[in-house]
Amino acid sequence: MAIVVDKLEALPPKGDDFCLDVRKDVVNIVNLKNVLSRLRILPNSTGSTARCAAVQFKDSKQQVALKMFKQCDEETGHRFMEEARIAVKVSDHPNVITTSLPLYRSEKEGFIMVIELANGGDLWDYVFQSKPKPEYELRGLSRQMVDGLSHVHGCGYAHMDVKLENFVVFVNADNSKTLKLIDFGLAYGLGRWQDRVEMDCSGAAYYAPERFPLQPPLYSPQEAYFCVQTSFDVWGLGICLVVMFTLQYPWDRADITKDIRYAKFQEWASHFRYGDASRESAPEIFQCFSDAWLDIFVSIFDEIEETRLTMAQLRSAIDRPDSIYD
Repeated sequence: MAIVVDKLEALPPKGDDFCLDVRKDVVNIVNLKNVLSRLRILPNSTGSTARCAAVQFKDSKQQVALKMFKQCDEETGHRFMEEARIAVKVSDHPNVITTSLPLYRSEKEGFIMVIELANGGDLWDYVFQSKPKPEYELRGLSRQMVDGLSHVHGCGYAHMDVKLENFVVFVNADNSKTLKLIDFGLAYGLGRWQDRVEMDCSGAAYYAPERFPLQPPLYSPQEAYFCVQTSFDVWGLGICLVVMFTLQYPWDRADITKDIRYAKFQEWASHFRYGDASRESAPEIFQCFSDAWLDIFVSIFDEIEETRLTMAQLRSAIDRPDSIYD
């Protein structure tokens, strides 16, 4: 049963000039510290810096989720405020989670933001913990994923952490499903430069190769960075689609020096692009797809960012009537 908390203020208007200041826009909520230990912690929601819990408005009985950042130090505060700023700015879309203002701070739980509470868990659970889904349903879910990410891109950001766990499921009254994109903790402005870093986390299987450090020697200081583009999210969404349609991950990380399955795929793809390889010679996980969709996946998983499939092209491919499977 969700714990009742005091009524929260209404969401203020949002615009391009929307700005958060940790000193002005965070409300100290003293009474919350006495009930937080009794809140229901949501499944798969406890990370290294934050956890989520379900609560309920006292007056309307509306249930929401609190995302709680464990520390109240200045560095955590700035990270929290940046995530909140982006999350609120991109909220105005049916396939993106709604994040509300004001923000809160508790002596026990640190910084807190208020978000929609999904009633169907995350997409990973939905895909793996129930019966296999028909192609038409997976196509419908895929469209919503593309639409949510395209909206974020239109707001000037890349999500940078696209994975099944970062889409949540809302089960509607007619039993249809609405997907919403969550977690903007790694979101970054398009066109900005970001460090290539060694990744050892649950999301590494979804990351494009430009995220990982290049093997030495580096020939210029710029090679230690990559420019954030929408193509990074296209790659992560491609991994999501492969997993949704096959219930398998194609590789552990997109690094030909450290992952033999990835190296074999890129070797096959380099021949398939020019008609020198067939579906029958593809890595086994890809052999269930039609030739048309093999073309799509080869383009999604292009190591050259500039020639990678675009989100608009992917949306068009999903809308085509021909089957994804062979």
